[in-house]
Amino acid sequence: MKPPGGRVFYSTVRCTVSPSSRLSSRRIRRCSVGRESSTCPLPATAQADFSKFTYDELNHAVQRLAQRGIRGGFSPVVDGTILPQHPFEPAAPTAKDVPMLIGTDFNEFTFDISRTMTWPEAEAAVRQRQGERADAFIAAFKKAYPKAEPKEMTYVDTGFRAGAVKQAAAKAAQGGAPAYLYLFTWKPESNALGASHGMELPLMLHNVSLQREMTGASDRAYKFERLISSIWLAFIKTGTPNTKGQPKWEPYNEQTGVTMILDDRCEPRQHHDRELMQMSRSIW
Repeated sequence: MKPPGGRVFYSTVRCTVSPSSRLSSRRIRRCSVGRESSTCPLPATAQADFSKFTYDELNHAVQRLAQRGIRGGFSPVVDGTILPQHPFEPAAPTAKDVPMLIGTDFNEFTFDISRTMTWPEAEAAVRQRQGERADAFIAAFKKAYPKAEPKEMTYVDTGFRAGAVKQAAAKAAQGGAPAYLYLFTWKPESNALGASHGMELPLMLHNVSLQREMTGASDRAYKFERLISSIWLAFIKTGTPNTKGQPKWEPYNEQTGVTMILDDRCEPRQHHDRELMQMSRSIW
């Protein structure tokens, strides 16, 4: 059975199509573009003409920004020709009838979760980071994850997750093929990576044995591999990630806000972290 339109989208928030360029003139002009013989700063105007610079010059500017810790990069731009309209606009025909599976990992770019913490220690760390928003953040986290360990509050991802929710909502608003949203929380017991960036990939691709240092290659990992790979295969074949023996996975919409928690025991939850997401800014 083929999904509607014969196509499916697997996406993470990492590859969201942006309606406008992420490469702003304000950021680039701070780190001048170097030509071979001279330094050529980009103009300070909001509508800088990037067509006057070569790809190598622009790429060099982005690399300079990255060295300063500024997140940069290039992303698609709606130009009316190559990309005629944003794919998530309600009237856009490009992706309206293509199902989408999108999700993120619990701790994303925190790659060491080995530290132990008490609740007072975790709350102190959050207060230092969140400032005046600390009390609201702590309350929202505990509501979203009532069984979490204290340290998890210090490394829970909100930026990637907020972007994934936003993307799923935009897809659902098209009124076409469904969007399915997940949060990957499975953690290997053999290392401190936790549910970090890309942890679902070797499980999805049935490559646990090739990523032993990442997954641990335990009996538990192999069992979970069978589940996760079956979810992705079901989605590719049918346009829905539902598999036998697992809770029913409903499409995402603004009313129910269903996110499937992917762990040893999968669980669909409805708007479980809404307050936390409302405090968060999407990275993409």
